[in-house]
Amino acid sequence: MTMAHFGVDFSEGKAGDVATVIPNDKIDGETIAWCPNGSGGGWMTGIWFRSRQDKIYRIGPGDLASITAIDTTKWSANVCATALKTGDIWAAKALDGYVIFKVTTVASDSAGVANAANWPATVEYKFSTTTKFN
Repeated sequence: MTMAHFGVDFSEGKAGDVATVIPNDKIDGETIAWCPNGSGGGWMTGIWFRSRQDKIYRIGPGDLASITAIDTTKWSANVCATALKTGDIWAAKALDGYVIFKVTTVASDSAGVANAANWPATVEYKFSTTTKFN
């Protein structure tokens, strides 16, 4: 899936774009080009995922299939130092469950971010209504 600034609904497997509007009450989050949680800043230096629930943490690089559960005590109040990076896995609270996603493509330098309309990030993901993933 390629998510962007138009929002994403992980439970339905939908990413918004100019032609596809996701209802506001279904959006789990969106990509942005500034730090969403913490000390702020970072404008146009990277792409971050802003969770609608403000609950997110970076798991790190790895194999998405090997993750079977997330630890909700690790939600981060400051993700400014960790913009999305190819290969990284993130956990986030969705409106109706939980998601883990691995970034497969994203602009990571200020020039790439500035040239990326709506800040896309291509991800592989798993959604669950609980903190456990099969």
